[in-house]
Amino acid sequence: MGLRFRISGALVTTLFTCLTMGQAAAADCIAAAAAYHGINVQLLQAVVMQESDGNPAAINCSNDNKTCDYGLTQTNSSNLPTLARYGIERRHLFNGCISAYVAAWFLANNFARMGVTWDAVGAYNAVSQDKRRKYAAEIAEKVQQIRRGELQPVSIPLPANLRQVEESATQQIAQKRQSIGTR
Repeated sequence: MGLRFRISGALVTTLFTCLTMGQAAAADCIAAAAAYHGINVQLLQAVVMQESDGNPAAINCSNDNKTCDYGLTQTNSSNLPTLARYGIERRHLFNGCISAYVAAWFLANNFARMGVTWDAVGAYNAVSQDKRRKYAAEIAEKVQQIRRGELQPVSIPLPANLRQVEESATQQIAQKRQSIGTR
């Protein structure tokens, strides 16, 4: 499986699209996010189903470390400073499309750092090896359930005017990079 780890271009573009248009089109954000980041779509669907059972409005603030998890893919509040550098705020994580792209980005980052392994999948949810193994096993089982047709993953539609918003978002990204001195 090829791995592409990017935060610019289509990721942020799609995020801006989702922000401006909601979820009102025919294509699926989960599949698009997986394809963009070179992540197996069933893996990303399994993460969605494990984390929120497909609920974009899910919130969990019962973590031992006093953090909260938000949205479809339960992005942890400890990641908000990183996401803020790209214009993504907590409120954006309740948009299923944005949440799917953020999760795919985090998984791609884990694969880039750790290799395409179940340990990297487990790192999406946990730091300790035992918790990573447990989480990875849960995700592997969900992938198998999806493949067997026993688990129906949620579908999050892509916005209709993606191309127009991509151009606008690309310009905004370039301006933001210029203002913070990155390429």
